[in-house]
Amino acid sequence: MALVHGKMLLMKLTLLASATTLLAAAADKPLPPPQAKPNCTDRCGDITIPYPFGIGDGCYILLKGQENKFELTCD
Repeated sequence: MALVHGKMLLMKLTLLASATTLLAAAADKPLPPPQAKPNCTDRCGDITIPYPFGIGDGCYILLKGQENKFELTCD
């Protein structure tokens, strides 16, 4: 019985070590910067505006029944 618990503990520790290694590797890769549509402003002051949001006509996504829900105004 103790041998079974020992093997289960070893398996759990191995899984934990693998998960930790994967998370550490993922954290080392920088995320790509958010991008606006071509010819559209992607910043409002210090704030980056990623598509589907946008500032100005044609720079944000339009969904049926949700007119201008993704349009932003930069003041």
